[in-house]
Amino acid sequence: MKIPETVLECIRVLWEAGYPSYLVGGSVRDLLLDREPEDYDIATVATPEQVTALFPRVIPTGVEFGTVTVVLDRPLEVTTLRSDGAYRDGRHPSSVKFGCSVEEDLARRDFTVNAMALNPLTGTLVDPWGGRLDLSNKILRAVGEPQERFREDGLRLLRAARFVSQLGFQIEEKTLQALMQEAGRLQGVARERRGHEFSLLLVGPNVRAALELLVDTGLMASLIPELMEGKGLKQGRLHPDDVLGHNIRTCSLTPPDLKLRLAGLLHDVGKYQGWTEGPYGRYFPGHATRSAALIPEILSRLCFKKR
Repeated sequence: MKIPETVLECIRVLWEAGYPSYLVGGSVRDLLLDREPEDYDIATVATPEQVTALFPRVIPTGVEFGTVTVVLDRPLEVTTLRSDGAYRDGRHPSSVKFGCSVEEDLARRDFTVNAMALNPLTGTLVDPWGGRLDLSNKILRAVGEPQERFREDGLRLLRAARFVSQLGFQIEEKTLQALMQEAGRLQGVARERRGHEFSLLLVGPNVRAALELLVDTGLMASLIPELMEGKGLKQGRLHPDDVLGHNIRTCSLTPPDLKLRLAGLLHDVGKYQGWTEGPYGRYFPGHATRSAALIPEILSRLCFKKR
């Protein structure tokens, strides 16, 4: 896939100034999958001050973490190669060391498929964790020790499910076991971050597998516990699934529009609040009204806009 000339120009300027620089993270993954990246993140040995001196317009968007935004025809995030100290708050490193190698920088990333670096000027791929092989096998594997990666940032638990939805990957067994053991850490992640990641998950082509993963690993209990009330709750003869499975199936059968997927997932969320046994099995009078009443609270908890 053709990389935008603006991205190549930014990297070319850095290399010509003596600063080795690479595309990193999701952009490399998407290029190898022949998908157009949403953005291009650049890692460089140059410090923010050195990057700023090379370009006419640079915004100091995160200098304490080595990040600036170079504005050319498009904004490009440029970050100094770094290694991180211990993560004490479940998101931010206690210290940041700049001037490390690209291999050290990749070691702090979440999954192997996101831990590759590409020099697009030469085509050289730096892949110390076997991300390209995992990519070809559609495997999601944590970099290094999975529990450590999830403890560094609890949002990575939800990101794993998001990649299942978006890419159709299977989670490697050791990574899956660590995800289940650390599932409770999602409760400590800011609601805004959870809501944003969940939105991306919902519009993926493999949303049903991802939602079932959230249920099986215990993550759904931290996101929408009301949905879990429908687990094992049988319905009438027209529904082979329990209430939880019916909501997930309905969500998966809607077009990949966020509002429609949310409507499908939550349309029967209030069924657990009351039912009646009838001649043709169980039915749930008034469940639509009860479900609708729960939705504002659920969406507010995930920091969706009031509108």
